[in-house]
Amino acid sequence: MPAARRAGAARAICNSGLFAASRARLCPKIERIAWFAPADSPALTGWVCAPYGGTPLLDAVGTAVADTGDWLANMPESQRPERVMIVIGTDGEENTSREYSLKQIRDMVTHQREVYKWDFLFIGAGLDTFAEAGAMGIPVASTLNNAPGKFQAAYVGTNSVITRARAGGQSVTSVGYTDSERADAGGKSER
Repeated sequence: MPAARRAGAARAICNSGLFAASRARLCPKIERIAWFAPADSPALTGWVCAPYGGTPLLDAVGTAVADTGDWLANMPESQRPERVMIVIGTDGEENTSREYSLKQIRDMVTHQREVYKWDFLFIGAGLDTFAEAGAMGIPVASTLNNAPGKFQAAYVGTNSVITRARAGGQSVTSVGYTDSERADAGGKSER
């Protein structure tokens, strides 16, 4: 396990090439750093993960999904984005959530993927990434395990997956991480 326990949930809302994102820090409660901010917002760049001793991963995912759903529900349909992507990044296993259970998260993720065609990506280090993501309903193709110290490579690979999916009008699951992106991140592969 890396010295610092990092966990976060971020989401990207893409519409006709426009991009808005949110970032939350878990310390141990969820702190909204930037919510639905433009991609060039200073709150979304230059951040550093720091240890907090707990990972309310289910609460972070549940909050991101619920808040995004609420935000979209309050928009006129004509202004809603065509694509919603939730990116989950953590090096800590779930251990302090109070609001959401694993079953609730799996149901939420499955519902959003099947009904609204949302995309979910899961990046994890220092845990059984594929089991953790799979238990939440996130497919292997959109899950990446990275080695400690390889977070930058993991996010570069994630950017590539999102770029390919957006360019081809496909889901991130159908595009998936390449063997090269998985190797660059230095983690285990489920393939």
